[in-house]
Amino acid sequence: MNVNEVIANRAIELLHGRKGDYRIVHPLDDVNLHQSTNDVYPTALKVASISGLRRLSQAVADLQGVFQEKEKAFGAIVKIGRTEMQEAVP
Repeated sequence: MNVNEVIANRAIELLHGRKGDYRIVHPLDDVNLHQSTNDVYPTALKVASISGLRRLSQAVADLQGVFQEKEKAFGAIVKIGRTEMQEAVP
C-alpha cells in the first residue's frame, strides 16, 4: 500500500492538488487498479532500479569524459612501465 500511496501523492502533486486528497488520484482505485500487491512491489522496484541506473549511467559518462581529458593532458609523457619481474620498455 505504501508504494501506491507514494505514486498517488506524486500524481496529485503533478496535478497541482494537495497531498493526501485521494479524491483526485486514489491509491487503490486509480494506482493499483485492484491488482495484487505482489504485482505492485516488483514493478516499483523496477522503476526505482531504472531511475538509479540512469543516474549511474550519467555518472559513468562524466567519469569517462574526465579520463579522456587526463589522457590528452598526460598523453605525451613517456613513462616506464613495470611487469611482475622487470621494467617494461614502452
